[in-house]
Amino acid sequence: MGRTLHYKVFDTDRHFRNAWKEIRIAQELLIYRFTWTCEWPSLEFLDEWERLRRQDDSVRRPRPPAPVAEGFTKVAGDDWNAVLITRFMTWISRRLPEAKVLLHDEGDYLIADYHALANGVAALDEDGLEHQRLYLAEHCLDEYLARQRDAVEQFKRGVIHQPVPAQDYADRPEIKALGLPADVLGKMTLDEVANRITFPWRTEGLKAA
Repeated sequence: MGRTLHYKVFDTDRHFRNAWKEIRIAQELLIYRFTWTCEWPSLEFLDEWERLRRQDDSVRRPRPPAPVAEGFTKVAGDDWNAVLITRFMTWISRRLPEAKVLLHDEGDYLIADYHALANGVAALDEDGLEHQRLYLAEHCLDEYLARQRDAVEQFKRGVIHQPVPAQDYADRPEIKALGLPADVLGKMTLDEVANRITFPWRTEGLKAA
């Protein structure tokens, strides 16, 4: 399947329904205004029936909470697409200030792979990390366990995204449209470029932009 970013939104049904139209607008515009190598963003609202269907139906243990929306996007080696998904999920977490947004990167753009976003601020998704930790320990993958520990410490020091060179994505139309000289772009990261991009939630006047 290739490297994928997975995302889930946990909130009340009422809050998400009230914001769903704006979220759909932002997602559609993100698809059409930006360059996608493999797949587009695919956040989908899950109604109550769908959430119940996906939950564990065991009567022996309590059911875990189900997200009100979830999706995934295959990005392969495209870190610019990983940046776009991360910006979209960060906006959603501001648009829904009482929500928790979980974001998992199978690649390296997100430091420590598992993030939990709340009102625009990223923290470590401890449950996701623990699940990964148990898997690595069970399969005696000590090298990867050490990498996870190093990544967690790096995140705690304030490094939450890999500083990917923007020059590698200089051919993207939305980046070329910024008109940055080659010597300037050559010194920038993708996060720095993204800070100069006008995203749909700003151009369309959507809330919490």
